Amino acid sequence: MRLAFGAASREQVCSRTEILSILDAVAQGGRLRYGWHVSGDVARLDARVALLAAMCVESALPMGGEIDLRKSGADWEVQTQNNRLTLDPNLWGPLGRNACPDDLSAAQVHFGLLGPMAEEAGRTPQVSHGADWVKIAF
Repeated sequence: MRLAFGAASREQVCSRTEILSILDAVAQGGRLRYGWHVSGDVARLDARVALLAAMCVESALPMGGEIDLRKSGADWEVQTQNNRLTLDPNLWGPLGRNACPDDLSAAQVHFGLLGPMAEEAGRTPQVSHGADWVKIAF
């Protein structure tokens, strides 16, 4: 939580080991699994955006599933494919327009923070989806 919601500066870096241990701890005993397909250490600002995007994707997986986080060059993708995907249009519609959804509950706050925190990192989230997949790229 501290990494996803905490303060970060341009010079801070997160180690691959730290992120893998966080994702392992979050997945332990649950229905979600995470694939961290990123080599080496990453900027903390980028890690924060990736984890917030993963939290958004988690909300689309009420029955569980796997979330893949990838980095190729400077580009990131956080995605899942699952035949039981649930995309709440009240959350995903505004997110796709880089807007903050109205009336967020505490359990949905990541939908409101993703855009501003991505902007702070110099990024713009782009949402795409189909019937059984969703992807947030930045």
